[in-house]
Amino acid sequence: MKFHNSIKLFIRNKISDELRDFRHQLSRENPLKLLKYYKEKKKYKNDLKKNFSKDDFQYYICIAAIVRDEADYIAEWIEYHLYVGIQKFYIYDNGSEDNTKDILMPYMERGIVEYHYWPGKKREYYKYKTEKEKRRVQKKWHKKQHSAYFDAINRSKYSTFWLAIIDLDEFIVPVSTRTIPEFLYDFEDEAGIEVFWLLYGNSGHIKKTNQLVIERFQYHSLSEYWENRLIKLIFNPRHVFLKRNHDAWFFDGRKAVNSNRFICGQPGYSITHDKIRCNHYETKSFEEWLKRRKGILLKESNSPAFIDEFNKEQSVRNVVKDDIIMFKYIEPIKKTLDTKQ
Repeated sequence: MKFHNSIKLFIRNKISDELRDFRHQLSRENPLKLLKYYKEKKKYKNDLKKNFSKDDFQYYICIAAIVRDEADYIAEWIEYHLYVGIQKFYIYDNGSEDNTKDILMPYMERGIVEYHYWPGKKREYYKYKTEKEKRRVQKKWHKKQHSAYFDAINRSKYSTFWLAIIDLDEFIVPVSTRTIPEFLYDFEDEAGIEVFWLLYGNSGHIKKTNQLVIERFQYHSLSEYWENRLIKLIFNPRHVFLKRNHDAWFFDGRKAVNSNRFICGQPGYSITHDKIRCNHYETKSFEEWLKRRKGILLKESNSPAFIDEFNKEQSVRNVVKDDIIMFKYIEPIKKTLDTKQ
């Protein structure tokens, strides 16, 4: 038995991280992706030879996001991330019908936002009665998402050292440092850093108000809540072959690390929120939840099933009520937004 185990260990050590990664990645992707991988890998190898340092880039960290009808939220989201050290935003507009672009215009004129019109069908999963229909629509949406991710990576890879791709209801929060760049300085040799979700609840809010998102919603889930195992990545865009919603396929079998420098599957790996985290304000108020999840207005919400679904979800997202980490951002962000009106 010892001899058998020794042989297995010897073979495992001889197989490269890259080949082991192929097995995992190709279980999720079309095998033809492998041909494209080797084509793109040549560019990656050339980039490695250039031995880039952070001083070779115009920006240290940028964010890319896909948006649709986010006029009520996008200015706060941008100003918050500017405050914690983000320098530029690549915004992909999925077909907004509100005044999102008008709000972005001053940021575009200052070179803070690079705007791209990226139309696609609106995600309205509540219109589909079967799981098969929902999966079909979701697959098309993910394809549209991933094409925007690919475009953002190619646009930014030689102008920014780090890139993050997040949504408008997600706020990257530096916990152990004042800014996001200060946290990242110790990770510059890594391909990517995992930033774990922290799901926020409605904090008792039924109706939408004009307060900031980070002001209205203060209650969140426990760290060990199962959805908080999901991550968003801050990554080196030159090391990525393919970016998905919650992970990436890196060249050479490289892996992202958590904030304690452990790779998923290693002893010691765990969900971490003590150094950096991604506050996920998915729920917001009951009114906003109804509009997004069910496509109806608050005055039409007389279904006991909707209320029960909402309350069940909030019972695990409104647990921690004494976290004051976002308080320090409220007044500076409000002041900045007031000066722009």
